[in-house]
Amino acid sequence: MRLVLLVPMLAACLAAAPGPADAGAGAQEAKRRIGLAGYQLVLSERIARAACYHAMGIAAQRHAEMLVTARGDFGAGIDALLDGSARHGIGPAADPRVRAALGKLAAIWAGYESALSAAATDRQALADLDMHVLPVLVASDRVARAIRSSDGVAAVPDDLAQAINLAGWQRMLTQRAAKEYCLIAAGVDPASNRAALAETVALFDRHLDGLIEGSDALRLMPAPDETLVAQFREVAALWQPLRARFLEAAGGTTPGHDDLSAVAASVDAVLRSAEDALWIYETL
Repeated sequence: MRLVLLVPMLAACLAAAPGPADAGAGAQEAKRRIGLAGYQLVLSERIARAACYHAMGIAAQRHAEMLVTARGDFGAGIDALLDGSARHGIGPAADPRVRAALGKLAAIWAGYESALSAAATDRQALADLDMHVLPVLVASDRVARAIRSSDGVAAVPDDLAQAINLAGWQRMLTQRAAKEYCLIAAGVDPASNRAALAETVALFDRHLDGLIEGSDALRLMPAPDETLVAQFREVAALWQPLRARFLEAAGGTTPGHDDLSAVAASVDAVLRSAEDALWIYETL
Protein backbone atom coordinates (compact mmCIF):
# COMPACT_ATOMS: atom_id res chain seq x y z
CA MET A 1 0.00 0.00 0.00
CA ARG A 2 2.82 2.41 0.83
CA LEU A 3 4.29 2.11 -2.67
CA VAL A 4 0.86 2.55 -4.24
CA LEU A 5 0.49 5.85 -2.39
CA LEU A 6 4.05 6.95 -2.98
CA VAL A 7 4.25 6.73 -6.77
CA PRO A 8 1.25 9.02 -7.47
CA MET A 9 2.59 11.46 -4.87
CA LEU A 10 5.94 11.56 -6.65
CA ALA A 11 4.23 12.18 -9.96
CA ALA A 12 2.22 15.01 -8.48
CA CYS A 13 5.37 16.59 -7.06
CA LEU A 14 7.12 16.47 -10.42
CA ALA A 15 4.04 17.81 -12.21
CA ALA A 16 3.74 20.84 -9.94
CA ALA A 17 4.88 23.81 -11.96
CA PRO A 18 7.55 25.72 -10.05
CA GLY A 19 7.04 29.44 -10.00
CA PRO A 20 8.19 32.62 -8.34
CA ALA A 21 9.29 32.91 -4.76
CA ASP A 22 7.88 35.15 -2.02
CA ALA A 23 7.15 38.73 -3.10
CA GLY A 24 9.96 41.12 -2.34
CA ALA A 25 12.55 38.39 -1.95
CA GLY A 26 15.65 38.69 -4.05
CA ALA A 27 16.76 35.81 -6.20
CA GLN A 28 19.40 34.63 -3.73
CA GLU A 29 16.99 34.61 -0.81
CA ALA A 30 14.37 32.88 -2.93
CA LYS A 31 16.83 30.12 -3.87
CA ARG A 32 17.84 29.68 -0.23
CA ARG A 33 14.18 29.44 0.76
CA ILE A 34 13.51 26.79 -1.91
CA GLY A 35 16.60 24.85 -0.78
CA LEU A 36 15.63 24.98 2.89
CA ALA A 37 12.09 23.85 2.13
CA GLY A 38 13.55 20.94 0.18
CA TYR A 39 15.74 19.98 3.12
CA GLN A 40 12.62 19.28 5.17
CA LEU A 41 11.98 16.38 2.78
CA VAL A 42 15.51 15.11 3.42
CA LEU A 43 15.03 15.26 7.17
CA SER A 44 11.71 13.42 7.06
CA GLU A 45 13.49 10.38 5.57
CA ARG A 46 16.74 10.86 7.51
CA ILE A 47 14.87 10.58 10.81
CA ALA A 48 13.35 7.22 9.85
CA ARG A 49 16.69 6.04 8.44
CA ALA A 50 18.46 6.91 11.71
CA ALA A 51 15.81 5.17 13.81
CA CYS A 52 16.05 1.98 11.74
CA TYR A 53 19.87 1.72 11.79
CA HIS A 54 19.89 2.48 15.51
CA ALA A 55 17.31 -0.22 16.19
CA MET A 56 19.38 -2.67 14.11
CA GLY A 57 22.51 -1.88 16.13
CA ILE A 58 24.41 -0.33 13.21
CA ALA A 59 26.72 2.45 14.43
CA ALA A 60 24.15 2.87 17.17
CA GLN A 61 25.65 5.92 18.87
CA ARG A 62 26.13 7.78 15.59
CA HIS A 63 22.57 7.07 14.52
CA ALA A 64 21.20 8.06 17.92
CA GLU A 65 22.95 11.40 17.53
CA MET A 66 21.76 11.69 13.94
CA LEU A 67 18.19 11.12 15.08
CA VAL A 68 18.40 13.85 17.70
CA THR A 69 20.01 16.29 15.27
CA ALA A 70 17.61 15.61 12.39
CA ARG A 71 14.63 15.86 14.71
CA GLY A 72 15.82 19.23 16.01
CA ASP A 73 16.65 20.49 12.53
CA PHE A 74 13.20 19.62 11.24
CA GLY A 75 11.43 21.70 13.88
CA ALA A 76 13.95 24.52 13.47
CA GLY A 77 13.41 24.44 9.70
CA ILE A 78 9.67 24.96 10.11
CA ASP A 79 10.34 27.92 12.41
CA ALA A 80 12.92 29.41 10.02
CA LEU A 81 10.61 29.18 7.01
CA LEU A 82 7.76 30.69 9.00
CA ASP A 83 9.48 33.44 11.01
CA GLY A 84 12.71 33.99 9.08
CA SER A 85 16.29 33.10 9.99
CA ALA A 86 19.47 35.16 9.97
CA ARG A 87 21.46 31.93 9.82
CA HIS A 88 19.73 30.93 6.57
CA GLY A 89 19.50 34.45 5.21
CA ILE A 90 15.73 34.47 4.79
CA GLY A 91 12.99 36.72 6.10
CA PRO A 92 9.57 35.72 7.46
CA ALA A 93 7.10 34.09 5.09
CA ALA A 94 4.75 36.79 3.84
CA ASP A 95 2.46 34.73 1.62
CA PRO A 96 -0.55 33.38 3.56
CA ARG A 97 -0.51 30.19 1.47
CA VAL A 98 3.03 29.48 2.59
CA ARG A 99 2.17 30.17 6.22
CA ALA A 100 -0.90 27.93 6.01
CA ALA A 101 1.13 25.09 4.47
CA LEU A 102 3.73 25.43 7.21
CA GLY A 103 0.98 25.30 9.86
CA LYS A 104 -0.33 22.03 8.41
CA LEU A 105 3.18 20.61 8.28
CA ALA A 106 3.76 21.49 11.93
CA ALA A 107 0.57 19.65 12.93
CA ILE A 108 1.52 16.52 10.97
CA TRP A 109 5.07 16.69 12.28
CA ALA A 110 3.74 16.45 15.85
CA GLY A 111 2.31 13.02 15.03
CA TYR A 112 5.59 11.86 13.51
CA GLU A 113 7.50 12.97 16.60
CA SER A 114 5.25 10.93 18.86
CA ALA A 115 6.27 7.73 17.03
CA LEU A 116 10.01 8.31 17.25
CA SER A 117 10.91 7.19 20.78
CA ALA A 118 9.56 3.66 20.44
CA ALA A 119 10.94 3.12 16.95
CA ALA A 120 14.50 4.00 17.96
CA THR A 121 14.65 0.97 20.27
CA ASP A 122 12.00 -1.45 18.94
CA ARG A 123 12.16 -3.01 15.49
CA GLN A 124 8.45 -3.79 15.63
CA ALA A 125 7.70 -0.07 15.94
CA LEU A 126 9.61 0.78 12.76
CA ALA A 127 6.63 -0.04 10.56
CA ASP A 128 4.46 2.43 12.44
CA LEU A 129 7.15 5.09 12.20
CA ASP A 130 7.55 4.55 8.46
CA MET A 131 3.81 5.05 7.95
CA HIS A 132 4.26 8.58 9.34
CA VAL A 133 6.91 9.47 6.78
CA LEU A 134 4.61 9.79 3.77
CA PRO A 135 2.24 12.38 5.31
CA VAL A 136 5.22 14.45 6.48
CA LEU A 137 6.84 14.16 3.06
CA VAL A 138 3.65 15.24 1.29
CA ALA A 139 3.13 18.16 3.67
CA SER A 140 6.78 19.22 3.27
CA ASP A 141 6.45 19.13 -0.49
CA ARG A 142 3.30 21.25 -0.30
CA VAL A 143 5.30 23.86 1.60
CA ALA A 144 7.98 23.81 -1.09
CA ARG A 145 5.38 24.10 -3.84
CA ALA A 146 3.66 26.98 -2.07
CA ILE A 147 6.98 28.81 -1.82
CA ARG A 148 7.75 28.23 -5.50
CA SER A 149 4.34 29.53 -6.59
CA SER A 150 3.82 32.38 -4.13
CA ASP A 151 2.79 35.89 -5.02
CA GLY A 152 3.62 36.33 -8.70
CA VAL A 153 7.01 38.01 -8.76
CA ALA A 154 9.44 35.76 -10.61
CA ALA A 155 12.58 36.07 -8.49
CA VAL A 156 13.92 32.76 -9.78
CA PRO A 157 13.46 31.50 -13.37
CA ASP A 158 11.20 28.46 -13.58
CA ASP A 159 13.85 26.14 -15.00
CA LEU A 160 16.35 27.07 -12.29
CA ALA A 161 13.74 26.64 -9.55
CA GLN A 162 12.94 23.17 -10.89
CA ALA A 163 16.62 22.24 -11.00
CA ILE A 164 17.06 23.39 -7.38
CA ASN A 165 13.94 21.45 -6.43
CA LEU A 166 15.07 18.15 -7.98
CA ALA A 167 18.69 18.56 -6.90
CA GLY A 168 17.22 18.81 -3.40
CA TRP A 169 15.19 15.67 -4.01
CA GLN A 170 18.41 13.78 -4.75
CA ARG A 171 19.50 14.40 -1.16
CA MET A 172 16.22 13.03 0.12
CA LEU A 173 16.36 9.94 -2.10
CA THR A 174 19.73 8.90 -0.62
CA GLN A 175 18.13 8.77 2.82
CA ARG A 176 15.00 7.03 1.57
CA ALA A 177 17.00 4.32 -0.18
CA ALA A 178 19.12 3.73 2.94
CA LYS A 179 15.96 3.54 5.04
CA GLU A 180 14.21 1.07 2.71
CA TYR A 181 17.36 -1.08 2.61
CA CYS A 182 17.36 -1.17 6.42
CA LEU A 183 13.64 -1.98 6.63
CA ILE A 184 14.18 -4.97 4.33
CA ALA A 185 16.92 -6.20 6.68
CA ALA A 186 14.64 -5.64 9.67
CA GLY A 187 11.88 -7.75 8.10
CA VAL A 188 9.45 -4.83 7.90
CA ASP A 189 7.09 -5.55 4.97
CA PRO A 190 9.99 -6.80 2.81
CA ALA A 191 8.00 -7.18 -0.42
CA SER A 192 6.70 -3.63 -0.30
CA ASN A 193 10.07 -2.19 0.65
CA ARG A 194 11.84 -4.11 -2.12
CA ALA A 195 9.45 -2.59 -4.65
CA ALA A 196 9.82 0.84 -3.05
CA LEU A 197 13.62 0.60 -3.12
CA ALA A 198 13.61 -0.28 -6.82
CA GLU A 199 11.42 2.78 -7.46
CA THR A 200 13.70 5.01 -5.38
CA VAL A 201 16.79 3.89 -7.30
CA ALA A 202 15.04 4.43 -10.64
CA LEU A 203 13.92 7.91 -9.59
CA PHE A 204 17.42 8.87 -8.42
CA ASP A 205 18.87 7.71 -11.74
CA ARG A 206 16.23 9.55 -13.75
CA HIS A 207 16.77 12.80 -11.85
CA LEU A 208 20.55 12.55 -12.10
CA ASP A 209 20.45 12.04 -15.86
CA GLY A 210 18.02 14.95 -16.23
CA LEU A 211 20.09 17.28 -14.06
CA ILE A 212 23.14 16.63 -16.23
CA GLU A 213 21.65 16.39 -19.71
CA GLY A 214 18.33 18.19 -19.29
CA SER A 215 14.87 16.62 -19.58
CA ASP A 216 11.70 17.90 -21.21
CA ALA A 217 9.63 15.43 -19.18
CA LEU A 218 11.09 16.74 -15.91
CA ARG A 219 11.19 20.34 -17.18
CA LEU A 220 14.92 20.41 -16.45
CA MET A 221 17.53 22.50 -18.19
CA PRO A 222 20.94 20.89 -18.78
CA ALA A 223 23.53 21.64 -16.10
CA PRO A 224 24.46 25.25 -16.95
CA ASP A 225 28.22 24.98 -16.47
CA GLU A 226 31.05 22.46 -16.30
CA THR A 227 31.41 22.86 -12.53
CA LEU A 228 27.91 21.45 -12.05
CA VAL A 229 28.48 18.69 -14.59
CA ALA A 230 31.64 17.66 -12.71
CA GLN A 231 29.77 17.75 -9.40
CA PHE A 232 26.98 15.54 -10.71
CA ARG A 233 29.57 13.14 -12.11
CA GLU A 234 30.96 12.89 -8.59
CA VAL A 235 27.47 12.16 -7.27
CA ALA A 236 27.11 9.40 -9.87
CA ALA A 237 30.48 7.84 -9.00
CA LEU A 238 29.66 7.76 -5.29
CA TRP A 239 26.16 6.44 -5.99
CA GLN A 240 27.17 3.45 -8.16
CA PRO A 241 28.44 1.07 -5.41
CA LEU A 242 25.38 1.83 -3.29
CA ARG A 243 23.09 1.44 -6.28
CA ALA A 244 24.42 -2.09 -6.82
CA ARG A 245 23.69 -3.04 -3.20
CA PHE A 246 20.23 -1.50 -3.33
CA LEU A 247 19.29 -3.32 -6.53
CA GLU A 248 20.47 -6.63 -5.08
CA ALA A 249 18.14 -6.12 -2.11
CA ALA A 250 15.31 -4.95 -4.37
CA GLY A 251 15.83 -8.16 -6.35
CA GLY A 252 15.39 -10.44 -3.36
CA THR A 253 18.52 -10.62 -1.18
CA THR A 254 18.32 -9.72 2.49
CA PRO A 255 21.04 -7.35 3.73
CA GLY A 256 23.14 -8.54 6.65
CA HIS A 257 24.98 -6.61 9.35
CA ASP A 258 28.02 -5.97 7.16
CA ASP A 259 25.84 -4.79 4.27
CA LEU A 260 24.01 -2.33 6.50
CA SER A 261 27.29 -1.10 7.95
CA ALA A 262 28.70 -0.50 4.46
CA VAL A 263 25.64 1.52 3.41
CA ALA A 264 25.66 3.49 6.65
CA ALA A 265 29.32 4.33 6.15
CA SER A 266 29.00 5.58 2.57
CA VAL A 267 25.49 6.91 1.86
CA ASP A 268 26.08 10.32 3.41
CA ALA A 269 28.98 10.93 1.03
CA VAL A 270 26.37 10.92 -1.76
CA LEU A 271 24.19 13.25 0.30
CA ARG A 272 27.06 15.69 0.82
CA SER A 273 28.00 15.61 -2.86
CA ALA A 274 24.39 16.30 -3.82
CA GLU A 275 24.35 19.17 -1.33
CA ASP A 276 27.44 20.62 -3.01
CA ALA A 277 25.57 20.55 -6.34
CA LEU A 278 22.63 22.31 -4.75
CA TRP A 279 24.94 24.97 -3.31
CA ILE A 280 26.32 25.65 -6.79
CA TYR A 281 22.77 26.17 -8.09
CA GLU A 282 22.00 28.50 -5.20
CA THR A 283 25.01 30.69 -6.04
CA LEU A 284 24.25 31.00 -9.77
